[in-house]
Amino acid sequence: VLCAQILNKLFGYEPYPGFSKNVDKKMEELKQRKIN
Repeated sequence: VLCAQILNKLFGYEPYPGFSKNVDKKMEELKQRKIN
């Protein structure tokens, strides 16, 4: 997921529609876990 995320940020790479939204959700979840 991380590699895809980097590609997404650098090149706007999206393997499927809504991919970046899913990545953003996952990143938020990871941040929440680290905080809690």
